[in-house]
Amino acid sequence: MGFFIIFATAQHHYFEKRVKDFKVLMFLCEGVVPGIATWYYFNEGRKALPFVYLFAAFLYFVTAVVTYNKIKSRKAAQHIINPLPNAN
Repeated sequence: MGFFIIFATAQHHYFEKRVKDFKVLMFLCEGVVPGIATWYYFNEGRKALPFVYLFAAFLYFVTAVVTYNKIKSRKAAQHIINPLPNAN
């Protein structure tokens, strides 16, 4: 998972052209990593540290949802303003 995040960040211009809502995908992947760390630390018997990672994962997922809603509303507004983008 970490390799994918590093690779996708390095090649983000390539992926942004080919994957819709690439930023949302990156936020979701980055949210999975603290989620896995949370699970690991809870299994190790840690007390407070897993909650920090759980909070970080929660923030990544909230950011992904907010970013998705912004992109979706921006696309909808653009469609209303210019319903036929290729008509010249």
